[in-house]
Amino acid sequence: MNCCAMSTPFPHTFIFRALGLAAAILIAVVGAWEGRGWLRMAAPRSELRTARKLADECRGWVVFQRERTNLAESIFVAPVGSRWVRRLAAGRYPRWSPDGRWIAFFQSSNVCVMTAEGRKFRVLASARVPKPHALEFHPSGEEIWFADGGELRAVGWTGRSRTVLTNVAVRGLGFSADGRRAMLALAGHRIVAAEVQTNGTLKLGPVLHRGCSAAISPDGEGYTHLGGRHDVLRIRHWSTHQVQVEFRPPEGYPVDNEAWSHHPRWLVCCSEWPAPADVWVLDMATTGMVRVVWTADAKRADLWVARSSRETTGWWRWWLRRIGLE
Repeated sequence: MNCCAMSTPFPHTFIFRALGLAAAILIAVVGAWEGRGWLRMAAPRSELRTARKLADECRGWVVFQRERTNLAESIFVAPVGSRWVRRLAAGRYPRWSPDGRWIAFFQSSNVCVMTAEGRKFRVLASARVPKPHALEFHPSGEEIWFADGGELRAVGWTGRSRTVLTNVAVRGLGFSADGRRAMLALAGHRIVAAEVQTNGTLKLGPVLHRGCSAAISPDGEGYTHLGGRHDVLRIRHWSTHQVQVEFRPPEGYPVDNEAWSHHPRWLVCCSEWPAPADVWVLDMATTGMVRVVWTADAKRADLWVARSSRETTGWWRWWLRRIGLE
């Protein structure tokens, strides 16, 4: 009797060992990812499914800053449709280059660049003020424009800088894809359109609206206008200023820091207090909003999306290369 009782567990030993081995492999894989700076976000299953469905069309990467980390302000990157996020470097206000290969950002008062994988870090210029504001790649990819107190400056890859605009405190900046038009958010909650002159300077237009952020579409025909309570994001026509599209976030989720990707269909923004500070992708085709980052600590997001069949060819190989697994 005792012998039979002793022998019954043995048929299950293989199953338990297999489960233990699978758990060990999983822990090793997760540990390796986290060792490379990857962290797993606590994404609700339903929202993660929606984000993965979005990634079938929006094949892109989100870069953003976090503040409540062990290393103060830090730059993070996340693929759309994934629950994984990776820390790249200390810094703030990250912005993609037009080709998606580089990220420009501030580190203290320095204007810096690094690759999308967080490598080849370089300091290009130092601002005169301790905490500069707006930062954006020029569509040519040859300069980075940034707000330095009461000046708007541009710096090239050689580190040589020039003054674009003076006596104007810029808080936000965006370009059309051809580099001929720009939208500026100025101190005092003023939204202004501007024409880029042949000599590389800006010609400001009149104040169009009150607001703290603005973005311009790649074709230069539309721009964003955020409502005063940050509960409605309107897309207006460049010339007529008429509302073309409205995005309405979920109730209780005010948004800010919107930016237009290099693809005309997709924008990105961040929800803000009293809601969790997360990143959302906005779809011009459906006026839908999908949460793609769940950290409750995300600001100044930017989105890069593959725009052509050439860029999407070998997508998974490119994805693996980006996360450092190839």
